[in-house]
Amino acid sequence: MRRVLALGALAVALAGPAAARAQTAVTGARVSITTSALTIGQQRDLIFGTVLPGVPVTVNGRSANAGQFQINGTRNAEIAVTMTLPTQLSTGVWTMPVAFGANSGCWRRQPAQGGCTFWDPSTVLVRRIRNQNPPNDHFFVWIGGTVTPSATQHTGVYWGTITMSVVYTGN
Repeated sequence: MRRVLALGALAVALAGPAAARAQTAVTGARVSITTSALTIGQQRDLIFGTVLPGVPVTVNGRSANAGQFQINGTRNAEIAVTMTLPTQLSTGVWTMPVAFGANSGCWRRQPAQGGCTFWDPSTVLVRRIRNQNPPNDHFFVWIGGTVTPSATQHTGVYWGTITMSVVYTGN
């Protein structure tokens, strides 16, 4: 029996105090599941109408000619809206400048455009989706802008692409 105790004591002494203590740490894992997909629907194009050479035309975000998007997603979820805006419209080889300013974008949680809040669509818009159950879990964005045709602007129908990206922020 003495021999077994002596061998046990020798094993602990050889292993040293550092090997006798194990360290552990624990971390959590978290995920949010949503049953509501984030969707964007383009409702209406931005329409400048017929313009005259040399005469700029502005459509603000509250105008009936403003482009319109509808976003649906998880009720009360925070979203970030980013727009990629053209600097010119074109037809064939001809181009016309287009610009977007502080009153070009407008947003609201309801489809009534008249009460929408202006914002500069060249900046990221961070807001919450309407806190209602589907199908009323929506958010609306309208987009206007200004075209500046030259005095010698070529006739034609000019086009450009406005791209909207929307993501949940996680907040």
